[in-house]
Amino acid sequence: MLTELSNQKPSSAVDFTIIEATPGMRLVFSPDSPLFTIVSASQDMCRFLGYGKDRLVGKSIFEAFPPNSSDPTFNGHTELLASLELVLKNKMSHRREQRYDLVLNEGLFQETYWDTINTPVLNDDGEVTYIVHTTENITARVIADRKVAENDVAVAQFKFMADNAQNAFILAREDGSFAYVNQKALSGWNYTAEEAKHLRVPDVNPVFNDEVFSAAFKRAQHENIPQFETLHRRKNGEVYPVEINMGALTLAGKPHMFAVARDITNRKRLQEASRKSEENLRNLIMQSPVAMCILNGPDFIVEVANARVLELWGKHADEIMGKPVFDCLPDARVAGLHKIMEQVYSTGERFAANEQPIPLPRNGGLETFYVNFVYEPFRGVDQKIAGVMVVAFDVTNQVVARMKVEESNKELQFVMNVAPQMVWVTYPDGYHALYNYKWYEYTGLSDVESQDTGWTTVVHPDDMERTSAVWKHSLETGEPYEIEYRLKRFDGTYCWFLGRALPLKDETGTILKWFGTCTDIDDQKKASELMEEMVIKRTHELESQKNLLDNILRNSSNGISVTEMIRNDKGDVVDAKTILANDSAIRFVGMPREVFLSKTAVELDPDILTSAYGQKCLHTLVTGEPAVIQYYLGISNRWLELTLSRMDSDHLIHIFTDVTSIKVSQLEQERMLQELKRSNANLEDFAYAASHDLKEPIRKIRFFADRLNNKLSGKLAEEDQHYLMRMDRATERMQLLVDDLLEYSHVSTDNNYVEEIDLGKKLSKVLEDLELEVSRRNASIIVGPLPLIKGHRRQIQQLFQNLITNALKFSKPGVQPEILISASIISGEELITLNAATTPANKAYHQISIVDNGIGFEQEYAERIFKMFQRLHGKAAYEGTGIGLAIVRKVVNNHNGFITAESSPGNGARFTVYLPAN
Repeated sequence: MLTELSNQKPSSAVDFTIIEATPGMRLVFSPDSPLFTIVSASQDMCRFLGYGKDRLVGKSIFEAFPPNSSDPTFNGHTELLASLELVLKNKMSHRREQRYDLVLNEGLFQETYWDTINTPVLNDDGEVTYIVHTTENITARVIADRKVAENDVAVAQFKFMADNAQNAFILAREDGSFAYVNQKALSGWNYTAEEAKHLRVPDVNPVFNDEVFSAAFKRAQHENIPQFETLHRRKNGEVYPVEINMGALTLAGKPHMFAVARDITNRKRLQEASRKSEENLRNLIMQSPVAMCILNGPDFIVEVANARVLELWGKHADEIMGKPVFDCLPDARVAGLHKIMEQVYSTGERFAANEQPIPLPRNGGLETFYVNFVYEPFRGVDQKIAGVMVVAFDVTNQVVARMKVEESNKELQFVMNVAPQMVWVTYPDGYHALYNYKWYEYTGLSDVESQDTGWTTVVHPDDMERTSAVWKHSLETGEPYEIEYRLKRFDGTYCWFLGRALPLKDETGTILKWFGTCTDIDDQKKASELMEEMVIKRTHELESQKNLLDNILRNSSNGISVTEMIRNDKGDVVDAKTILANDSAIRFVGMPREVFLSKTAVELDPDILTSAYGQKCLHTLVTGEPAVIQYYLGISNRWLELTLSRMDSDHLIHIFTDVTSIKVSQLEQERMLQELKRSNANLEDFAYAASHDLKEPIRKIRFFADRLNNKLSGKLAEEDQHYLMRMDRATERMQLLVDDLLEYSHVSTDNNYVEEIDLGKKLSKVLEDLELEVSRRNASIIVGPLPLIKGHRRQIQQLFQNLITNALKFSKPGVQPEILISASIISGEELITLNAATTPANKAYHQISIVDNGIGFEQEYAERIFKMFQRLHGKAAYEGTGIGLAIVRKVVNNHNGFITAESSPGNGARFTVYLPAN
């Protein structure tokens, strides 16, 4: 079509019927830059625009399709003009994808994208007569790609947050399968990422069966689901509690549901422990020999009260339980206890009082009681103050013995609050006066041995100085005592303990006594030390590995890169992106690092996935089998040899070198080899034709020379007769040469038909043909067993005939010729050892030897004798054309074999033929 158009002169008379009727949106421009007037429009273009070509023809392309002036970023007209100018300049087609907005009827512009090809139409003088503008509307595809890219960014951001989250992140599809699961979730379930691909929500949540999940999924798409608790199930079937925050999102146009799951196993354990602690505390309070109660909330409602405190208050349980305590005991409010309790509740600071006078109802009136009591803030599971715990001792009858009672009661309440392992008590100066039975049980010391500084005998020597300093500081300042040290057990073993002590003070702040505990932390300490050692060791290992990898990447002369696969929703690989590349790799690809690492493989080469290299990559990714391939990188005009290895199911390692010079040489060598083969074929054709055409003139020369000799017989002088004889011999030699050339050309061309040949029978036929010559020379020919081979029957006969003829021709004068022909099997490995040929070591060959006792030759000529027209002796001594052994080598080459010659002057010659056994 373009050819027909180019044959017409540019004028209004040009027939554009064909181009207008051909399917596809096209315009034809006149090359009148910068207007580029429209001279024709296809029917498909007009249909797309919604009006006839009369609105287009005769107008400049930029008049018919004005630029979008409302968008300052629009440059479509500039890009189109540049493309058309490039076609005019280079007289070659130019293709590009670009934006060129269309104007609507309302004068508004619609964002539109096109895939355009501008093709020049040249006349006989090579000048551009027209430009055919072929285009396709790709707006939908571009916008779809943009949305996919935006979606990919959103997914990448989501994955980044999820991968770095402290809680399990789960993204589920509508069918319950997982679109994404972070490592925290996989660790909690004890599944691998590969196993998770085959899981669904009911597999890991025994509560969310298909029906429950489906309902939750639908609900999440329309409303916010409040935080709730559920169960997750590990791979081994074990379940554990989790706290879930759930929501919905849309990816690639499809609804998904995400969940953030927090493992609350420890919290549940703490709650259970708290419940049990509260239960124990309640039991302790109810069974306590002292007055105890718990007052809940800012109104101090009586929640727990034992019999002692009810007795002290002078109330029955039904009169006060569940009610604000100061409503039931108004006189206590007046005494100021309400304000004290409010302060404890608001500040969290305990309050203790001794011999506090409190008016309490008795016998229809009020009586004053002296009470030692403690208001202790009572904390809930969330560690917030929930109320006040009251411990009270009625000391009305013990005022006289106040000091004794005070010491006894203070020691008891303090011990109850520290819940010790080993307990000890000292005087204000640090003198150790009392230990509980756990101390004696562990240390093996007696009471006497433990008094005063006796405790220092069980402290590890390396910890003694530090321990003494901390204890001294606490004694001097009254600050709480806390230290970790090693204490010697009764059997001499040292274990780690946490030592703690608090001072007991009177109302003036004077320290009365120190109460301390020792808690066994040996297992935790050793585990922590071991973990720290392991972390340090592993850190060093990782640093060494990283340094080694960095050195390899930085100093390697080979290009090394890591590629990450890009998959679609079905999991199919649709693209790939290089995420790591060393300096050599960047140098080989020939582009800036930021460009190479930002572009995907398809962006760099749209056909890469269907190329041999792309298929090799996919094969290695699926099978894990390493691969080596040479690949031409058009963007840098280089040949690269790549070794492909799989890192994991989504990453490939590429190690590649620049083999451009080697590849160029190889391609040039192949080209020259093909050229040489063509040249040889032409020469062989010429030799065959020339030899065939020479036979007839030579035959006629010999015929007419013979007629002339017979006619002039007896009439010629002796010298004339000699000339005729020499002419006859010359034509005879010429005849022989032509025959040999024909034989050589037959060997070169007639090598297509292969059949099974019995070499024993074939040699017998050759010896029959040479019977007269063998008899004339009285030659002895000994033939051993010969194999069956696949080959060209006529060529094999030529091989034996030339070798035996050669042996007979060059026999020693006066010595009976002896020729020995034998055969054996030899491996390719033995051939390599003998330097006979370079061939696969596992291939077998028939070794056929023809040994004679002739005149022999210098070994240095062993290669020369196989060349055309090469003779080691003059024609007078030994007749021949110098073609016979060349035919022999040609036959051997045609059979994919080898031939060698060994000899020395006067010692005969050995010709060895190697033909494939299979």
